[in-house]
Amino acid sequence: MVYWRDHDDRADLIAEVHARPRPEIPAPASVSRIDLFVTPEEGDLHFARLRARLADLGQPVPDDDARHHIYTEGPLQVAFERHTEFVSYTVLDADPPDEPFKGDPLGKAPKEAFAGMPGGRLSAVRLHIVKSKDGKLDEKLSKQVFGKSDFAASAIRGGAASLAADFEPDGDGYMRFLAFDSTPADAVRGRMVQRILELEAYRMAAMLALPVARKAGSALTKLERALDETSDRIAAGPHAAKDRDILQRLTRLAGEAEQLRAKNDYRFAAARAYGRIVEVRDQRLRADRIEGHERIGVFIERRLQPALRTCEAVASRQQAVAERVDRAVRLLATRVQVDLEEQNKSVLDAMNRRAEAQLKLQETVEALSAVAITYYAVSLIYYLARGGEAAGLSIQPYIAAAIATPLVFVTALFGIRWVRSWLKARVEDPGDE
Repeated sequence: MVYWRDHDDRADLIAEVHARPRPEIPAPASVSRIDLFVTPEEGDLHFARLRARLADLGQPVPDDDARHHIYTEGPLQVAFERHTEFVSYTVLDADPPDEPFKGDPLGKAPKEAFAGMPGGRLSAVRLHIVKSKDGKLDEKLSKQVFGKSDFAASAIRGGAASLAADFEPDGDGYMRFLAFDSTPADAVRGRMVQRILELEAYRMAAMLALPVARKAGSALTKLERALDETSDRIAAGPHAAKDRDILQRLTRLAGEAEQLRAKNDYRFAAARAYGRIVEVRDQRLRADRIEGHERIGVFIERRLQPALRTCEAVASRQQAVAERVDRAVRLLATRVQVDLEEQNKSVLDAMNRRAEAQLKLQETVEALSAVAITYYAVSLIYYLARGGEAAGLSIQPYIAAAIATPLVFVTALFGIRWVRSWLKARVEDPGDE
């Protein structure tokens, strides 16, 4: 009885374990592998072409989401693999010529099987397997094949086999590996062959980052020089117009640094991943040194590790430049902010001085207004007193005006100030209405 519901991806994860079955390879045999660097669209085109050809040949067609498929092409066995950035075709010829590397297994396939494939050839390997009783390296045959005695060689799989390579492309651009194997089991030999082929494929994939690192290094040098000049200008002291120009330059440098990181970070991360796969494949071969020859893993490491360290150094420089630009922007922004606060303080001080002047002027105007009001009010009192005198009342107009003047002036002055205070209170707290 089942008590749990399977995760939506469980079936795919289980299938992934068996997604790349290792072929059984006899001895002797000749194997060629081509890795083509492709865009996602070109990868789709490869897969669509494979499905169409298999349908024409009447062979089983892989599912839409398949990433690995083994089929036959005439007398050859072909394994198709689709990776993130490249596709590979591994061709097995179980009836090779007696002389190693005499002809290409792909030559036995119909021309239409592989002609016109999209993508650029990244890696090309030819592996010839010689059946050996003890699995030891045949020095004479190896020298004959490579044309020299200076080639890399290793005893692999605990001495059950040996492997030799000179890491120089032949006339067709293939790297040649010569293996001597004593293992009777074709499946075990298939695992060995797969690791050897992937060793070279992933080495080349990792090396893709080296030209990118070199190009990025030149761009970073220019950015660093421009940043040094900008930093010197920042240290020279504040100036409003100069700071605006510096800020524009820093903004441009920040954009260039971010563009460089966005362009290169993926390639450097991929190089690290591919480099790790190369290390694992070399470890799985369990290679030992053969006297008089450099071990194949050491040969690869001596050339791959400097490239990977270069990429790491450039990646670190990218990060450092981005951080320097960010610090410079923050430093300049802080200075601009301080300058702006100083300017604002000056503006506020000026506003306070103007407000004080306006207040004094207002007080003067209030006094003048009180004088004017007093003048007109006393005039009215004077005319009223004269009218009362004319009517027979015992009133002296000038005395009445003189007595009324200070009273009217004080009343007018305090009245004007009260009205001003009342209006100010209404403006500051309209809820009191």
